[in-house]
Amino acid sequence: MKRLFPVAMLVLAVFTFLSACKKEEDKVKREVKTLEAVDITSNSAVLHGQNLVESQTNRISMGFCWSRLPNPDLSDSIAQCMDDEFQKTLSNLNSSTKYYYRAYVVDVDGTVYGEERSFTTLAAPAMPVLEFKQSNGYTYANQTVNVDTPILVGVMAQSADAPLSRFTVRLLAFFTQTVVDTSFTSSNFNMDLAFAFSGVGEAELVFTIWDANNKKTSKSLVFTVEATTQETNVKKQSGVSLVSCDMLGLSAKR
Repeated sequence: MKRLFPVAMLVLAVFTFLSACKKEEDKVKREVKTLEAVDITSNSAVLHGQNLVESQTNRISMGFCWSRLPNPDLSDSIAQCMDDEFQKTLSNLNSSTKYYYRAYVVDVDGTVYGEERSFTTLAAPAMPVLEFKQSNGYTYANQTVNVDTPILVGVMAQSADAPLSRFTVRLLAFFTQTVVDTSFTSSNFNMDLAFAFSGVGEAELVFTIWDANNKKTSKSLVFTVEATTQETNVKKQSGVSLVSCDMLGLSAKR
């Protein structure tokens, strides 16, 4: 009996050691890694993870949980990954905003989370600057005008984060639309537009400038067109006459 006691103790010690190793082994097999986010823009980011859970046949789902608050879990926003590609692109994010995220794997034994990481989206690209000319002779605010009276409107534009690439002007009056649309590449833009209305009612002039990032800025003017007091027969027919358009040598298209 005295000889059996040390043997029993040895067997117990070996069993305890093997059990501890088994638990440690299981812990490693259920590890998930959250990797750094890449390709971060003002509204998107690409997340990467690594799945070290050995039993893939019991896997239910995997992906990323993310939030603007720390410690996100499956009750927050989720981006699931397909098959073994542990990568996901988050889009439609807010600019200049910090986001927290964790990789996760769900299997029959529960949910395994990776460590928490974070990234901050970039600032949104600035819009191109578009302004009306306000020197003498130019119209730059909504106003009432007379039929057949020449009107002069001028605009200036400057690039912000990217070169200017496109400009349009639409003159909408009495069911008639006059359009100028041009593509170009420049850091600034200048245009004078002269026109006159041949009917009474409301009309709108809309300017839009785009840059190479497809960011755009628009400005508009609204005119109320009236007949002069000397006229006995008010013109009710639709119409707008384009007197001149000085814009990069292009002419208006009706």
